Amino acid sequence: MENKNIFLFTWEKYFLDLELQRRKDWFTSKFWKDSLFSYNSWSFDSDEIIHSLYSWWLFISKKMLIISWLPLDTYEANKITAEKTQSFIDYFKKSWFLIPDDTILIFVSYKPDGRAAFLKLLKENIPNANIKTFDSIKWNQLKSFVREQIGNIKIHELDIEYFLIKIWDDLYRIVYEIEKLKIRCQTKNIDTIDNQLIDQICFGMVESNTFAFFDNLFQDKDKTLSLLDKIRNDGINRNQFAGTLYRWLKVYLFILDLYNQWITDSKQIISITKLHPFVVSKNLKNIAQINRHGNQIKNFYKNLLELDSNIKSWKFPDTYFRLWIKKTIVNLFYKN
Repeated sequence: MENKNIFLFTWEKYFLDLELQRRKDWFTSKFWKDSLFSYNSWSFDSDEIIHSLYSWWLFISKKMLIISWLPLDTYEANKITAEKTQSFIDYFKKSWFLIPDDTILIFVSYKPDGRAAFLKLLKENIPNANIKTFDSIKWNQLKSFVREQIGNIKIHELDIEYFLIKIWDDLYRIVYEIEKLKIRCQTKNIDTIDNQLIDQICFGMVESNTFAFFDNLFQDKDKTLSLLDKIRNDGINRNQFAGTLYRWLKVYLFILDLYNQWITDSKQIISITKLHPFVVSKNLKNIAQINRHGNQIKNFYKNLLELDSNIKSWKFPDTYFRLWIKKTIVNLFYKN
């Protein structure tokens, strides 16, 4: 028996969410908003979902149910416990073919666990279930996406590549950072985006992680080391991470040097260093703490240069990098 109204939306978040929103808008424009039911890790209730899915509703001729995050989503924030979902899964296995024809059921899982039995059920045991996989876009497509989002503002091809290397390939981040660039261009009557403006306005994925890393460096060893593990787990390669470590350490050193020369006005520091205003403001608020750890910061920078040189000259293996960072952090900032 076929059921063409059962869907699974999976993988690339931006286009998935875009398509899901398009369908929700279309559905609610044609039918009552009360005909749309959404469930996720916060609102998942097996009994309520079963009732919504299989029951007839007075004054509702058609229904759409969106169930997120099932099959089991391996994105940590999206996980739903088996305790919550098992009774629904057991019921659905036995009665999926009883879902009324006027009901649209959409399961959403950004990154479904391939081992999950429920995923195999949808793929293999339900005839004609619609598996819609939203693939990540390739490099050239990313460049076209950036151009499309930027619109009529001028930007050189090399600056698009620079922007993407900095921001990486998360489409939500790309859209968000481009919106910041467009606002700056509009408010300052700028007609061209270049790498200097990108550096001034945008935070890259690696830089954001590194910013959080330094934000905790002076006060919370466990959090700092945990963030270091997160950077590793996010797949950031050594050169990317080393590069951002250099930049952030130099930020500390530049601001500290100016501060010790009695240059304390944020606008003046921004003018001299060309740093992002938020970075300057944030560090000036913590200048006493930065000053207190000035020698450790200098030693961290010197040791990082030495380590990088040793790895590039094959004296140390590449895998030694993160172990050294952990060891250096503990020795410089937390050793009694």
